[in-house]
Amino acid sequence: ERALYDQFERQLDRYLDLSISHLMLSRENENEEAVALLNDEASDVFNQLSATLLELVNVNKDDAQEAAVRAEETHHASRVIITSLLIATIVLSIFIAGMLVRYIAEPVSALDEAAHSVAAGNLDVTLPVRSRDEIGSLAGSFNRMTTSLREATQKMQQQREA
Repeated sequence: ERALYDQFERQLDRYLDLSISHLMLSRENENEEAVALLNDEASDVFNQLSATLLELVNVNKDDAQEAAVRAEETHHASRVIITSLLIATIVLSIFIAGMLVRYIAEPVSALDEAAHSVAAGNLDVTLPVRSRDEIGSLAGSFNRMTTSLREATQKMQQQREA
């Protein structure tokens, strides 16, 4: 494209030089030479100039079409990437939510089972304390409660036997 533009500039400069020469010949009343200059060399240079300009227009048109195709491809690729990331984010969110529910539900379910067991009279139940959060604290409190109940029950049995 740059080479075509340079060629166009050279041809335009040559055509302008020929136009000035034509004007000078016309002012000096050398009309035959002026007409010959216009019909021969100036006409050829003008035709070359026009052809080069049309070629430049076509090159720019082709470049614009290629740019439009690339832009459309980039847009499509971006949509695919964004959609993929959105799906991955949703899947990851569901996985994390499942892990959180499991992390909370399992200890609460174990605590529920242990409470039912204690209510049925089994005071030997202990819960594993796996964390230092509220659920771990609750499991520790439950274990201390069953220990206290077991000790109180043993004291009462010892007092009855005594």
